[in-house]
Amino acid sequence: MMKSNFIHNLKFTLFGQSHDDKIGIIIENIPSNHLIDFNEVNKELMLRQGNEIFNTPRQEKIKYDIVSGFSEVNKDNQAITINEPIKVFFVNEDVKNTDYDNVLKHPRPGHVDYVASMKYQEAHTIAGGGHFSGRMTLPLVFLGAICQQILFDYYPNMSILSHINSFASYKDIGYYDLRKFLVEKIVPSNVGDYTNIHLKLLATKLKDNLHKILLNGIKNNNFPTFNKETYEKMYKAAQNIENDSLGGQIETIVINPPAFIGEPFFYSFESVLSGLLYSIPGIKDVAFGNHEEFKNNFGSKVKDEIIYLDNKKLTTFYNNNGGINGGITNGEDIVYSTIVKPIASISQPQLTYSIEDKKLSNLEITGRHDKTIINRIIPVINAMAYITIFDLCFEDINQK
Repeated sequence: MMKSNFIHNLKFTLFGQSHDDKIGIIIENIPSNHLIDFNEVNKELMLRQGNEIFNTPRQEKIKYDIVSGFSEVNKDNQAITINEPIKVFFVNEDVKNTDYDNVLKHPRPGHVDYVASMKYQEAHTIAGGGHFSGRMTLPLVFLGAICQQILFDYYPNMSILSHINSFASYKDIGYYDLRKFLVEKIVPSNVGDYTNIHLKLLATKLKDNLHKILLNGIKNNNFPTFNKETYEKMYKAAQNIENDSLGGQIETIVINPPAFIGEPFFYSFESVLSGLLYSIPGIKDVAFGNHEEFKNNFGSKVKDEIIYLDNKKLTTFYNNNGGINGGITNGEDIVYSTIVKPIASISQPQLTYSIEDKKLSNLEITGRHDKTIINRIIPVINAMAYITIFDLCFEDINQK
């Protein structure tokens, strides 16, 4: 039996397969009396869909049926959460099962076909990847958008930004590039000569300038980067992919997050978020903070000296630990990176073992596949952050 449920403070279960008539999600423990704007939800769903020439030609309409959990949707496409589980169906219409006839006996290299068939037997449908398909992230983006709107009722200054940090050998300006630049520009080298009040002013100026740059820096929501020239190079590279695929790296920044959420060990902020991120098809690595510097440096080079405490939240100059200490958020920006592997379905012959003929054979994969999901996966990554924060803030939300 397949198990696709998350059970902590927030509870949800995914159901359906890529080419079923419907897929969906059941969500429990969403607090009642919150107004949800489905126009905003639909914007996130559209970003996940992707409409670029390097994205899959399968373009399902954003069409869903809310079975329970909300009041009647009004003329402005808004509804209020009510005290019952949310159940939502998403319609699948653009399916072509015949595209997968050739892989029934020839497992696709790099795909789940073989292991899923062995583990679940007839319960697994190979068409579209079945329950393992990226199509199953659609309900997760829906849930993330619900969590986002409720969280903003309690934490109106919080923002989550993701950008394509690395793609096709091109590197965007990253969070730590910007922070280091601002430290060198704003903070004098002889900080030991400054009083506490002066250091507080410097750290506040640093953070304010950084947040202003970040919040105004994304160049294109459909293919987000901070650097315009980098965007143009990355986007052109994506357009020029032929008979192949490309992966990449996404960097995510949570600005003004709630402090002191997370628990030691198994429900640390990193543990919960990493678990959700690794559940996204195609994610192969997750790293927090200034991780590239951690592996090659002494502690003296990546230290986070505490400059001052504001409302009990930490302020540092560099935030090398990415806003988390001991699994608990400290009030600084939360920073993490996610590596996305290249799509395994490529338009060139690959060796696989024929289950029917019991020998190696060349498999040519047909059908409709992304050349890269680097742009489509961003709203899914953001959704997992909103879900994590909502889950770990659950008790605080219900007490306010």
